[in-house]
Amino acid sequence: MVSNMHNDLISAFEDYKTARKMWNALQLKFDETSARRLRAFTLKFDSHNMRPNVNMKQHLRQMSSMIRELKTAGNNLSDE
Repeated sequence: MVSNMHNDLISAFEDYKTARKMWNALQLKFDETSARRLRAFTLKFDSHNMRPNVNMKQHLRQMSSMIRELKTAGNNLSDE
């Protein structure tokens, strides 16, 4: 499976004549993916509510995990 993904990725970008053109195409493709991930993480964080069957410690762990996901995707939360 990984080999097929690797080959598909190579074939998708092998037609670019220069490394610069290939780099620009890669940035365009994967920056879009990052923006989607960031929006998904932000929506998840903004709509998160503490569930009745979850204690405070578990809730804070979930919140910390979402904050780490947001930071990894490129968004540092403000105090707001």
